[in-house]
Amino acid sequence: PSPPPPPPYSSSMMEATSLSSLPTYISLPLDEVAARTAALRVVGIAVASGMSVSPPDATFWREAETSPPSPSPSSLPPLQAASLTASSPLPAALPSYTGRHVVAVSVVITTYNRADLLRIAVASVVAQDFPPAALELLVVDDGSPDPAVPMLLDAIEADFDFAARGWRLLREPNRYLGGARNAGARAARGKYLLFMDDDNAAKPYEVSAFVRAAESTGGDVFTSFVDFIWGRDAPAPETNRRYSGRMGSNTVDMEAKARRSPSFVFLGGSVDVGLFKNCFGDANSFFRRSAFLALGGYSEDRQLGYEDWELYTRAAYAGYTLQVVPEALYHYRFTAGSMQKSTSYSRSRKRALRAYTERLQWAQAG
Repeated sequence: PSPPPPPPYSSSMMEATSLSSLPTYISLPLDEVAARTAALRVVGIAVASGMSVSPPDATFWREAETSPPSPSPSSLPPLQAASLTASSPLPAALPSYTGRHVVAVSVVITTYNRADLLRIAVASVVAQDFPPAALELLVVDDGSPDPAVPMLLDAIEADFDFAARGWRLLREPNRYLGGARNAGARAARGKYLLFMDDDNAAKPYEVSAFVRAAESTGGDVFTSFVDFIWGRDAPAPETNRRYSGRMGSNTVDMEAKARRSPSFVFLGGSVDVGLFKNCFGDANSFFRRSAFLALGGYSEDRQLGYEDWELYTRAAYAGYTLQVVPEALYHYRFTAGSMQKSTSYSRSRKRALRAYTERLQWAQAG
């Protein structure tokens, strides 16, 4: 029999939890890791070569969808992590694009007191090789308290011509990262959501690579490898170069590969590995919007990190497909005063474990 529905979401789940209280049967199946690694290689080849598994047709363009993702999640009920639900009202869809076969993508950038870095992030979205008519940007200001920020945001909105592009700047009360991203998702109109932080810089092919991977595999959630940058300058143009040949071939541009050696290697949706380490991916992520809504979005705890780790675990347990594009598609910036350096690691780590402790509670109740 299926386990009972999860208990109501409450702050009591943040109480101290030791690894010894988790199921003893959780282990690392090496055959699963090997299979996932092989699957990543297939996705990487598709991304690098621009292949599509099925030939494009008139249905390739899809407006914002309300149907469940395919393949359907398992019979286990999705964990409701926040205020978003599958019945949340959908905004009007993006206008249809009749050129190259594409789908609508909404990029959501959350920002807080870092307008200088935000300008670099927005410029990286402008530089995408994806058809502009199928791309929208929503910048969510999470209640920045700096009195200079409103004027700086106005300048960014004007300099990048948000009005002409159909892009939007949402000035929201402070809800912390989970709440800010959820606000952007509620306003988005695309079939897919790409979440970025204001200190990220997308490579020019990030959106198109994610779309190819999603449309070719039918997956629901995607992350990628990353390249790291330091300081507050824009990435050097040469760091955006791609491999010159197919993934795994002998024609790889080794010079570019040396410049783009990621320090994190993510595996995808393995809840076994995810218990001990975030194997799913960074917060820069690509969601099928219907899957994101069905999951309830991010939890909205304040002064805590790892909201992405928690949501990825929930997605994997609910049966959604989470895959990793094995190529660095964006730049992750190390900055002083980042959220990871200003929040409690132990409390954030407990947040990441919530999906596991809830699962354990179901098993004990059954």
